[in-house]
Amino acid sequence: MTPELRTLIELAVDKASTRFRVHGKLTPTFLAVKRDGEQFEFNVSGDKDAGMALAGAAFELHDVVRYVFFDEGWTLRTKVSNAEMERIKREGLRNHPDRCEVLMFTGEDEADAIVAFARRCVLRGKLAELEWLEPDQGTWRGRISGLLPRRGRAQ
Repeated sequence: MTPELRTLIELAVDKASTRFRVHGKLTPTFLAVKRDGEQFEFNVSGDKDAGMALAGAAFELHDVVRYVFFDEGWTLRTKVSNAEMERIKREGLRNHPDRCEVLMFTGEDEADAIVAFARRCVLRGKLAELEWLEPDQGTWRGRISGLLPRRGRAQ
């Protein structure tokens, strides 16, 4: 992970943690950095798939080189069987006994074309320490990753 991406994630952690302490919740948010170093932030509301598509278009339009997406979510604290995973896919994690509410942070940097994952568990309304996750430990892939346009094509 580039130092710039780590710094951006840490900034997002500070913003999200403060908002969670004050409001008790988060709005899905992007914190992005343009090639010229200017930062901007925007929220995603409504359909997340549409929001991610719009984010990708905005990143290309504004020449974004790194971003962090942060939101609330649920993770599991234990491994589950394939049958249990199918049930979770149908019913969600909200009522699973081993669920953990988290503030999640997903970041991507054009320089390395990588995605970084971090989370803070919410325990009885309090935020636990930040955990940096290895790519194989996190499941935040798909619509939140790969939003930066890949440079290197003929200009």
